Amino acid sequence: MWFYDLLTVGKNLSCSHIDVCFYYLRKKLKYDQSVKISGNTTDSFFASQIFELYNEFVASGENVDSIKKDSKAAAYIAGFYMLCNKPWAELDFVLMPVNVIVLAHWILCILDIKMRCLKVLNSMRFGRYKNNSESFVRAFAVIIPILLSHVNFYEGRKDIDRSSKHWQGKKDTDAFDIVVVDNLPQQEDSDCGVFIIKYAHFFMHGLIDKIPKKLDIAFTRKKLCVDLFVHAKKKELGGYESTSEHPGRMP
Repeated sequence: MWFYDLLTVGKNLSCSHIDVCFYYLRKKLKYDQSVKISGNTTDSFFASQIFELYNEFVASGENVDSIKKDSKAAAYIAGFYMLCNKPWAELDFVLMPVNVIVLAHWILCILDIKMRCLKVLNSMRFGRYKNNSESFVRAFAVIIPILLSHVNFYEGRKDIDRSSKHWQGKKDTDAFDIVVVDNLPQQEDSDCGVFIIKYAHFFMHGLIDKIPKKLDIAFTRKKLCVDLFVHAKKKELGGYESTSEHPGRMP
């Protein structure tokens, strides 16, 4: 049924689908030489940790010290916890799938580290799907800068131009700007999960400005199924174990 749901147009994708597909994209970001950006992906659990920390932050009266330095979200940023992870200190972009729970709707958030912003890619940009999605992103815009500060992220980033307009007048723990990406293809059925996977794929290859105005969702779903099956078969035949990519736990 897992592959059936991934294959069938109009079927919602579960957290399991998103996590597997973004793991596959993460491996491409790490190993595929045709991918030119320095990036990584996260998973649905990372998003749930951000929301949990944000609720604690609001309940504390927005006290920065309420955010735990040894949180699981901080471990992600330091390069631990998740298979095939990399420390964010080595990256320029982080592609994050976000489930807007109140809408059962997936969106893609891309952290642009040098421009100090979160880019929001949404396949349903109207009414409550637009407003609720963008309000959900605020949790990421607020919490991630605090976590970066906690893991001493900026100490090793001499390549960041703090005199640029994106950084002027900003403290390290100030919230990121939120930028909504326009002119993206929009869904016609319950295919939001497939859309964010495709958005991520085009972005990784520097082609987000060239994404078609309309996606062939039936073909995209079929190709995802084939790509994942072939990848898994190669791992099986080659005796490869994913546990070898486990980065361990943050000290």
